[in-house]
Amino acid sequence: MTARRAAPIVDHALQPIRKSAMFSTRALLPAACLILPHAALAQVTADEIWAAWQDGGPGVTTTAKVDRDGSDLSLADLSVEIADDDGGRTVLAIDRVEMTDRSDGTVAIRVPGSATISRDDMPDVAVILDLETTEVTVSRADGTLSYDALSPTLPLRVEGPELPAPIEALVNGAETTLELAPDALTVSSRSEGVGVTGLFPGDSGTVNFQLVTGPSEGTTRAETVAGLFASGGESGAGAFEAEQSTQDILVRLTGGLGGGAEAVELAIAETSIATRSAPARQGTEGTLGGVELSAALAPGAPVQVLGTLDRLEWSGTIPGVAAEDEQTELGLSLSVDALAPSETAWETFDPSGFLARTPLNLTAEISGTGQLVHPGLPVPLAYELSELTLETLSLSALGASITGGGSVTAPLDPPARSGQLSFIGTGLLELIGDLGQTGLLPPGQDVGARMGLMFLTEPEPDGEGLRSDVTFGPDGAISVNGTRLR
Repeated sequence: MTARRAAPIVDHALQPIRKSAMFSTRALLPAACLILPHAALAQVTADEIWAAWQDGGPGVTTTAKVDRDGSDLSLADLSVEIADDDGGRTVLAIDRVEMTDRSDGTVAIRVPGSATISRDDMPDVAVILDLETTEVTVSRADGTLSYDALSPTLPLRVEGPELPAPIEALVNGAETTLELAPDALTVSSRSEGVGVTGLFPGDSGTVNFQLVTGPSEGTTRAETVAGLFASGGESGAGAFEAEQSTQDILVRLTGGLGGGAEAVELAIAETSIATRSAPARQGTEGTLGGVELSAALAPGAPVQVLGTLDRLEWSGTIPGVAAEDEQTELGLSLSVDALAPSETAWETFDPSGFLARTPLNLTAEISGTGQLVHPGLPVPLAYELSELTLETLSLSALGASITGGGSVTAPLDPPARSGQLSFIGTGLLELIGDLGQTGLLPPGQDVGARMGLMFLTEPEPDGEGLRSDVTFGPDGAISVNGTRLR
């Protein structure tokens, strides 16, 4: 199975998990996310915790059957509905929660069973967490309630008709701390590792899916309880930020497709992702480091490394709240360092060594302005671009390079589009010749490629590289180096 064929399977399988924040700290301690802080006291009691749960703040509705017996308080059929700013609801259901007042002024909480998380926009899909081994201690100091949860293992299961089969996860050594101060909620978590398995029966065989991570830690902050459950943190009602880092990720697909054992593997040494949302701005940024792309080159063959990537970085910002007729600023940046085929891959398509074996490096920074036209759709479909600026473009690979920049107004409206993008390339003619030598360009096509390149470019005055100035407008015209193409 190729990586391209495998990707839709993984994406389809993980979509309900993403929507349910499967690996988020928000899902590790759902009951604790229902409490708001009260005044500073020397101790806290189970009755006070239950009262705070019922007063969960805007968008939170909590119900249960309560039984008080001495120092013990139990909740049966606990149900929590958390309304998102987008109109959706996250529903948490727990059969039973047991609280015990301790002599040191803390409260112990135990869930002798599981918790189920679902959303009303996916009524048949549920995330089920087994909290039976989780130990929770609640304390209070200076107006802040703190929940400390320890779980040797935290099993999780995703079920629903949208999935080809149930997906199961196991978090080892889960530690979660939730602090509820008068003005903010903070969730911090770490784990020794996360494992995910799945079994997907297909028309021509069975695919096994596995994701294994090493140490992981993260912090999530929000102003309200409902903010912790806002979809993707993209809530304009209040500040939200989340940071997550993970090491040693491995994604593996194996199975009997195509009449033989096929495998696709992806190993990532380290990831770091941050998401921030406020009424004025939303943004996300992240890095991937030390990526290995692996696959079986033939049915039944052992898995071999096909390529490596030293580092991948990205960031993007969009408005948090915008009127439909308001022009707003958008931004995106991307950096790829040393994406290179392995020696095995080189030998497969260039055994004679005609190509310069230099890795791919890419730096791109794009900014723009746009008008919100579809408030309910995700970016970038929600915005109609009025201006797009290529701040920086630098691409190098196989001994050739391209740099560029420029700006275009009304990029999505050809009759009104205007502006210019400029590019300078070096080593492009040599690269075409090398591709012809390897046979990747069939005989005759390398000549056509050279002619096309010379038609679209002109030599720089100093002889260093080929330049292409692409000019847009007026009336939908496109010109390259002064020659009109349309």
